[in-house]
Parts: sequence; C-alpha cells; structure tokens
Amino acid sequence: MKVTLRTEPLRVVRAAHQVPGVMYGRSIDSISIQADINDVLSALKTYGKTETFKIRLDDKYHHVYFKAVQSNVLKPNEVIHFDLHRVTEKELVTGMVPIEMIGHEVFYNQKMFAELVKHEILATYSPVVGYAKLVVDVSKMELHDEKKLHDLNLEGLEIKEDLNQTIVIIKEAKAHDEEPVEKAPVILETEEEETLSKE
Repeated sequence: MKVTLRTEPLRVVRAAHQVPGVMYGRSIDSISIQADINDVLSALKTYGKTETFKIRLDDKYHHVYFKAVQSNVLKPNEVIHFDLHRVTEKELVTGMVPIEMIGHEVFYNQKMFAELVKHEILATYSPVVGYAKLVVDVSKMELHDEKKLHDLNLEGLEIKEDLNQTIVIIKEAKAHDEEPVEKAPVILETEEEETLSKE
C-alpha cells in the first residue's frame, strides 16, 4: 500500500479520492498519512486486521497492521479513516485471529454438513509474522468427526484459550418433515337445515 504524509485538510484529501489515516507505535510519534482508497481496500482484503504488511514512507519501510478502520455509516464499504500500528520484530501483540473453513463444498448434496463452531480465537503472536486467519480443512472429515483447536496449525501462535475446544464438527443433515396441509372442515347439514333448504 502506497502511503504519503498528509499535509492538506481532510476535505481536500477526500476530494482527491484519498483516505486520511494515522500511523503510530511504541517508538514513534503519531504521523498523519493518506492513501488511495483503492489501495486501502485492497490491503484490507489481503491482510485483514491481524496480518502485518510493509509500507514505505519517506524512503523508509515500516511493518504495520490495521489497528482501526472507520467506515461511512450509510455506506459500510466506504472507508473514511484508518489507523496503522507500526511494530518491530521484538514486539508481541494479542488479538482475535479469525478461523476460516475450507473444503465444505464436498458435503453438498450429501446427508451431512460441516458446522464451524468457533469463528475466532484469542492469541498472542509476532506482528511481523502476522496472521490474517487460521484455516481448517474439512474435506476429508466424515460424519461425527470433530477437529479441536489443538488439531490446527498453530505455529507462531500463543493461544490464550482452551486447546481442547471443538472448532468444527460434521453433523447429519436431517430433512425437515413436511407440515401437514390443513383441510377445510366439512360441514354437514342438519335435518332442520335440510328441511329449510327444500322449502
């Protein structure tokens, strides 16, 4: 992501299709920056809010990650401000790492499905390495199989949660019973009504 120092007012920056932001860290003062809206959206899609990436500012490279992103209330996909946290190799950060399930398409049209029980975990890790997500492959699992947190590749992560908790389980897909169609009640004429109708 290409980043430059911000020297113009916010209205001028946004009119130029740039997003204002700020970069800060333990060993630097807060710096006002800006970046092209497309670059910001691309970086968010690629790295998320947990994985670090490199930016160049004033001929220096910095390892950063998105600490906060502010969106337009009326247009959630429109980023109007972002915070970058600069990190060093010696720093450790603690945050929620999302879990992504892959391979679940093999269960389509079958009598079972994969249920992702846990969607993110709390962990400490080196931000220079960074983690955009943890991936769990369910393509070779069978009915009633489970994968627990300790079954995933946790290299570089210090997990802050129970390693024995279930992350994904394969369940049986039960077809919903069709609801019986209510029939209109049959009204029988009484002898008195039958007599009146003949008159």
